Amino acid sequence: MTRRNTLGRWAGLLSGLLAMAACTSESPGGGGSGSGAGGTDAAGGDVGAGGNAPAGGSGSGAGPGTGSGAGAGVGGSGDSGGSGGGEQGGGCGSALFCDDFEAYGDSGEPGGAWSVRVNDAVLTMDTTRAFSGTKSVKVSAAGGSGKVAYLVLGGAPVFPVEGNHFFGRMRVWLESTPADGVNWNFIEGEGVVPGAEYRAQYRYGGQHAITDGGTVLGSQLKANYETPDSYGGTGPGSDCWKHADKVVLPVADWVCVEWEFDGPNDTMRLWLDGVAVESATMAGRGDGCVNASDDFPWTAPTFQELHLGWQAFQADAERTLWIDDVALSTERVGCAP
Repeated sequence: MTRRNTLGRWAGLLSGLLAMAACTSESPGGGGSGSGAGGTDAAGGDVGAGGNAPAGGSGSGAGPGTGSGAGAGVGGSGDSGGSGGGEQGGGCGSALFCDDFEAYGDSGEPGGAWSVRVNDAVLTMDTTRAFSGTKSVKVSAAGGSGKVAYLVLGGAPVFPVEGNHFFGRMRVWLESTPADGVNWNFIEGEGVVPGAEYRAQYRYGGQHAITDGGTVLGSQLKANYETPDSYGGTGPGSDCWKHADKVVLPVADWVCVEWEFDGPNDTMRLWLDGVAVESATMAGRGDGCVNASDDFPWTAPTFQELHLGWQAFQADAERTLWIDDVALSTERVGCAP
């Protein structure tokens, strides 16, 4: 795996100052979790249970704490905030951070506050598809197992968030999802558990094919809790899951994905296109664990990093997705243009 920053210190500082100015202007705009092999029929209940062992502990991508360019913003006040590089696809409000990716080049990795974490995958700026403006981030993961392609946002001035409770939103276009039991993630919040010496991760992704009369509708969404340092002997094992009730992430279209990571209450929530995925809400514990008892508590870390992109833990086909209009806030961001 590689972890690298694409802008130097001085470039990051300059772009951060531009971003802070932009965000105060008005804008319109690890391990593998799982409940085992098997699928779920849309007309019936869950099929299959039992865990699949992870491929190994997942590393951490370290992100710089500087602001990004004119298409991004850090901070904000009142009802202002947003992008300076293009119309934001959904308002930033009093966002902690927002980025429409318009400030970066037409190719290469995005810069500013972002670093990347990749393994046999490519993460690059792209102009072939965008929700707002003309640019987005394209994530391309090769076929096989253990593929990782994450945008990483870490450290000051965004993290740690006051109160350790934040909301996020991004626009996602996913070409396809696994049609089997492959376990994958696309949102991951990470940090050290308070009073402990090990990291924990709150994740959203999917596993298990949802079918209707033999037709695969998609991969069932899930919440996941992981303690990656346990694979090196530090902290307890976990790899816990909570499956959504036959809800899938739509493909071949832009989807507004929102999430909430509530550290003090050990709770996480998910929305698709403004609609709550109630069965993906986790409060305290999930449905089961691979490396712990089923009632193992999902103790939230003090969030220090956010990872957005794609990670698959079993052998999978090639996957491609695009990410646009990322925003983080201490209140729900929403999807309204």
